[in-house]
Amino acid sequence: MENPQLKIFTFSFESENLEDFMNENNYTFPVSEIDKPTNDLFEVSEYPTKMLISPKGNFIKLPYGVNWKTYIKNYTSL
Repeated sequence: MENPQLKIFTFSFESENLEDFMNENNYTFPVSEIDKPTNDLFEVSEYPTKMLISPKGNFIKLPYGVNWKTYIKNYTSL
């Protein structure tokens, strides 16, 4: 069986001063600005939002405030 990989993508929607925010916090990971249709597709209504998206495009949102590492570990062991 192939070893599954976790890929993390970071998106922003209607951000103001995103570049300044990234620089001020010394963040070096890439962030892509998404458009309204993409935001609506994933039904994002609060920020930050974390979700798991399968290679087939299925997705679930991680509940706000949960330990995402534990949540992913438990979810993937089902």
